Amino acid sequence: MKERQYFRAAVVNAWVLISFADPRYCAFDALVNFAGLLCKIASEHGISMRRPDTMYVVNNRRHMSVEGILTQARKLYNADLAVLVLPHRDKDIYEEVKRVTETSLGIVTQCVTDVSVSKKCKPSVVSNICQKLNAKMGGINSSLVPYEIPLIFSKPVIIMGSTSVLPSSHHADFGRLVSAVGSLDAYPCQYAATVRTQPFSSNKLILDLKPMVLELLTAFYKKSRGRKPEKIIFFLSGACENQFRNIRDYEVKCIREACSLLQPEYEPDVTFIALQKRHHMRFAPQDIASGCGKAGNIPPGTSKPCHYTVLEDDSDLSADELQKLTYYLCHTYARCTKSISYPAPVRYAELAAARFLQHYNRKYEDSCYNDRRTKVRESEIVDELKNTMYFI
Repeated sequence: MKERQYFRAAVVNAWVLISFADPRYCAFDALVNFAGLLCKIASEHGISMRRPDTMYVVNNRRHMSVEGILTQARKLYNADLAVLVLPHRDKDIYEEVKRVTETSLGIVTQCVTDVSVSKKCKPSVVSNICQKLNAKMGGINSSLVPYEIPLIFSKPVIIMGSTSVLPSSHHADFGRLVSAVGSLDAYPCQYAATVRTQPFSSNKLILDLKPMVLELLTAFYKKSRGRKPEKIIFFLSGACENQFRNIRDYEVKCIREACSLLQPEYEPDVTFIALQKRHHMRFAPQDIASGCGKAGNIPPGTSKPCHYTVLEDDSDLSADELQKLTYYLCHTYARCTKSISYPAPVRYAELAAARFLQHYNRKYEDSCYNDRRTKVRESEIVDELKNTMYFI
């Protein structure tokens, strides 16, 4: 990405740089150097970003909470972005920052470790930071070239990805966490996310799928200025083969009902694809002599394959068209310049679920509340960040 501009660069009107790290390991001079390099690399990528409105080191957090510090920065400088330097591997302060900014203040944050600022302040590192920053601020890092875009995108299409997570025993007050994301543009690169909790059950059906899909369809409708998607491509991760029939009967029905709630007689084509990452099949060379090592395996670094099972396809897409679509979606992940091993919307759904748990950890770590619905309602994202990629 050196000296290459993003497909659509973001605009940062005002931002602050605050360090919560120990000044002994991350001095103020290091902050100045980092801010200069960040502005330089961001400008090379096309991001409109001037020098920070303020830079300072928080020497003692006992006199003011993280929320108080960030509230003051928002009030004094009207910052729409806060770049925060955090102590290396300090999970607690990271979770607190994300909870405060995403459920209360509505500020976009980009966290950086003190090591990245003081010892690893290099163009390659800062360029990776800019990729996340641009996506969070509403930009698009890259897009498929026009002659490679699948024909399915010639009309409005929404790509959805969903996953379910079984939290640890620390979160025993809710059984399962389900999340879903939906694309907001035609590329598709920008996504909105929604997360729910549901009681634990042996089946992996998403009980609240209808309101979740309705929320994502509404976000697409507003973003596209009143246009509704003519096709829905839905990727579901973590499904078991013995539950495919139940999933098809229940979840496809939920998607159709959500469409009718958006507008009566609205019936887009639905393509529902189950994605399986956990399986025991691996690639093997056709010719044993071409294998590597004593076992004759394929070259190291080759990803294990994902299994895709089409449970519903109103669009009558061919196997080649579906393969091309899933392959290209693996190249639209905003965090890196290379491909990942499964479609980006599924990975975004996983990140959204992980962020929900981080909000929950900080909000209810010492709480005696037992009402699950109260906790979920209080953990919702503020309106300013609702349909942004805050989770990336």
